[in-house]
Amino acid sequence: MAASSTSAAHNVTANTGKLIEKRRRHRPLSLLWEIFASAASVGDAGSCNYSGSIAGNSVPTARIERLESLKLCFKGFARDDRPSLQFLNGSRTAWNGRGDINEPRARTWSWNSAQMAALFPQPGVYRFVVTMAGAKVAGGRVLVQPATAPEATFSYQGRPASCLTSSNRLRPGETLSVTAVGYKPGTPIFASLYGDEHNDRDRLRLLTDLAPVTANRHGEGVLRWTATSADRTGSRVVLVEPAASGRSPCSENRNRCSKFRIVP
Repeated sequence: MAASSTSAAHNVTANTGKLIEKRRRHRPLSLLWEIFASAASVGDAGSCNYSGSIAGNSVPTARIERLESLKLCFKGFARDDRPSLQFLNGSRTAWNGRGDINEPRARTWSWNSAQMAALFPQPGVYRFVVTMAGAKVAGGRVLVQPATAPEATFSYQGRPASCLTSSNRLRPGETLSVTAVGYKPGTPIFASLYGDEHNDRDRLRLLTDLAPVTANRHGEGVLRWTATSADRTGSRVVLVEPAASGRSPCSENRNRCSKFRIVP
């Protein structure tokens, strides 16, 4: 009799856990075919996060949230100057400034959200220098703050997701990584994988749920999924919950999903 009671209690606990999981997930109500027709784009920076002259004693400071794009704009160069910018957080990349036909004495540097995820792996202060011919002409910092709303960026076997979805590919044994930000610390982060087939309610077919992770003190987490030889080739969409409002969860302003293909 005691053994039977223990077994029943175990079943209740297991069922309760599944119920909690179901209640805490927020699956989109209508994932339609258009999700496959409009993949999330990796937007470039628009307006300048910092704009000013290279002259002066002030320290230029740009403030962004995690995974936001970044654009730095400096004025005061000569027409033929070829400045470069480098961050001092261990990155060895020197980024060349781009000219502006409307302002020949200005140079700009910009990075999209996928580049930001790799360049600034967590909130913090990141310093940079601008040099010409090996000499420093300016310096500043980028203050990266925790995201205030859920967003995500995606990579395929270490390759950042592209707005050209034909470039987003996984082969058996390769791993999809999802960096999600903007969640309450300590809460679970969910993501799911969908196939390009309809079910009986005209929704995309749910294939599997990625193993959830708990948001760290910055409200961030990394989810992973590895393709196997059992996964058929074809299109997939990975969606991070909660789904963005509106008819298309895949958009430049609500980057919580990514389209890719499984190839042989």
